Amino acid sequence: MKNVNKNNLNIKRSKASTWSYVFWLTFGGFFTLAIIFMMGAILTISLFGISMATQSFRLANYLLAGEEKKLEPRYESNKVKNTIWLILGGWLLYIFHYLMGGIFYITYVGRGVAKYWFESAKLVALPFDLDLTLEGTQA
Repeated sequence: MKNVNKNNLNIKRSKASTWSYVFWLTFGGFFTLAIIFMMGAILTISLFGISMATQSFRLANYLLAGEEKKLEPRYESNKVKNTIWLILGGWLLYIFHYLMGGIFYITYVGRGVAKYWFESAKLVALPFDLDLTLEGTQA
């Protein structure tokens, strides 16, 4: 896949420290992963939603992995899928991520966790414009 910066979606998530990642999981990360998984389960009900459910499961897997990976935009337009995602609750996840990031950013110790929340917010907002396949797995 070419390295194209389409709509400024070429995101590189930095590798979080072990403690930052544990704090992220403990204080809201598991909640986020559960919501994304439930949204994927709801999307599997319809035939159209199966591809969307696959991408939401990839998103949960990507957030759970906590590894450094460069995300590249896809070439096809996914405006319909992103709109359905936002209607189903993607906007709530986005706001939740920024609120949690703000809470952690207040303290000096929590800034690493806040950075993880802010970077994850970009992913949960519009997950269908990105290639979320982890290294060593097939699409």
